[in-house]
Amino acid sequence: MRNEEILFKTLDEILNEMFKYSLILGNIGKYVWIKIYIGDDGYKGESFVIKPSEIQVFGDLKICKSCRKDIYFSEYSYINNSYNIYLNTSIRKVRKNIGEIKKLISNIETQALDVYNIIVNSYLDPSRIYPKLLIYFRRDIPNGWKILKEIRNNIIFGHTISKKIEFNEQPVFRFIALEEDKTGNLFYPKNYRFSFMVYG
Repeated sequence: MRNEEILFKTLDEILNEMFKYSLILGNIGKYVWIKIYIGDDGYKGESFVIKPSEIQVFGDLKICKSCRKDIYFSEYSYINNSYNIYLNTSIRKVRKNIGEIKKLISNIETQALDVYNIIVNSYLDPSRIYPKLLIYFRRDIPNGWKILKEIRNNIIFGHTISKKIEFNEQPVFRFIALEEDKTGNLFYPKNYRFSFMVYG
């Protein structure tokens, strides 16, 4: 299987698992992010949510930091092959679904790193450093079946981001989930959003 086929198949799997992760978290999981910081000897991950009543979105997913609630932190070391996940068990939905959440987190992070490596080696300059990736999923309605139906008809669209913004790290490549109408026009799904971004 070619890299491109692996890439889009893996992105579909990440989208499906982000949807499951969002559902497991219930009402607080309507807006959910996973960040992975990549270093020379491993990586660190984190996930957080924003209550829909408190979210403030400005441009490229800049959010009200005081409104966020942390779900987990993770760390993986290539040196001793150790992997740890630290869950915020003060959240009832997390406490009730520890095993399932840990499995989803491990799968999403592993797949995200596979996608990251393909993007860097196939679409970007591999001599540069890309220290972070960000995955975002949003549910706009409570009907999970309707969202799942949309997800099954998605098209993953990827593109470089050339717009310069005034931060040390900025997104340089993004994949988003779209739908296609009968005339071939692409549009955002009605009831959810998904994006996967690499920062440089």
